[in-house]
Amino acid sequence: MTRFMRTGLVVLSTVCSLAVCPPGLRAELLVAPGYALEVVAQAPPWLWIADLTFSPAGRLVYSVGAASRVPCDSYIGMIEDDGTPGVFAEPCIDNPISVAFKEMTGELLFFAEGAGYSDYLYSIPFGGTNADLALLARTFVLNRDLVADTQGNLFLADIYRGAIFKIDPYSRVTIFAGGTSNQGDGFHLDIDANDVLYFTDAVAGNVYTITPGGQMSLLTAAFEAPNAIAVDPEHMVYVSDGLTVYTLSPAGEIATLATGEKVTALADGPDGAIYALTIGSTIYRIVADPCGALAIEDFHGEPARFNPLPLAGQRVHLAATILAPADQPVSWSLVVNGQTVAAGTGPEVQAAWDGRIGEGVHDLVLTATTQDGACQAEKTLQAAIEWQDDCRLAVSFLPDVAP
Repeated sequence: MTRFMRTGLVVLSTVCSLAVCPPGLRAELLVAPGYALEVVAQAPPWLWIADLTFSPAGRLVYSVGAASRVPCDSYIGMIEDDGTPGVFAEPCIDNPISVAFKEMTGELLFFAEGAGYSDYLYSIPFGGTNADLALLARTFVLNRDLVADTQGNLFLADIYRGAIFKIDPYSRVTIFAGGTSNQGDGFHLDIDANDVLYFTDAVAGNVYTITPGGQMSLLTAAFEAPNAIAVDPEHMVYVSDGLTVYTLSPAGEIATLATGEKVTALADGPDGAIYALTIGSTIYRIVADPCGALAIEDFHGEPARFNPLPLAGQRVHLAATILAPADQPVSWSLVVNGQTVAAGTGPEVQAAWDGRIGEGVHDLVLTATTQDGACQAEKTLQAAIEWQDDCRLAVSFLPDVAP
């Protein structure tokens, strides 16, 4: 039995489209239209996931801490190629926190909570145990992030000193940025393929970049207390601020990516997705989904009451609005009990239905399809049909039912 099974980490691959998740799945992060959300892993109450990163081979690796504070209950976990949980390494030490890989050697670097306020920096190979641990440094206090560049340099954020430290391949330590004491939640780091360091300053509310030569530039001052940060190969920056994750484009445009839960770590995946770790110890996979921009809104009907054979104009009127991907014409159809009662094109749905159907509650299913047929959205409205004592037909509508 693996440690993963013994400690009970729940690993899921359930898609939560627009944050509509199956019952019993705690998924509180909501993604913006045009994106899909998947829950990758979720820790039970006695464990927590502290940080996540990707190995040079593209494997998702993360540090797991234990509420018991028993050193051997903590470990470094990973997700196998088939999506099942596994163990990357089992250092029998107290609560590993920040993790990063050293590309030149493939070794995993991580901080672990030490005595007092000190955090110890270690390296460990794949499959390593205590015998394989190498202590690299123990002089840093309250570390909150760790990254490595392609030249073997390490960068780490020490919030007690309010500084970003650099450790070169010869173990020489210098202050790379900052240097004032007690910076609250401090700095959070990521680095791109050109070794440009991106970091957030939670106190100032700013996002900066620093070139390998040490030139620092302000990227934006638009945030309040930016937390986690990641940058993808297209230089799109992802920033967590409060309960929202934002995208920051190279042109400086800011948009909402996800909201609803505090994100404590972000990582750019090799599959083009963004991975987000929430304070609830859930790892989400957020990926662009063109079909996610197709949606049906405000599907409703007007209650009606009329003779069994309604005259012209005596119809049940239904309406809805279709949100479609950019430059994609849409068509729609309205089906009742398997029979199409109305159809049309365009984003505005206007339909008239004579309502003559058996008594009871019936599903009115509205389907929207893009012109290329690649995307489809569906929404259901329930109509209650009743023949009244005066031989009139009464049609009313129940609240919308989620697709």
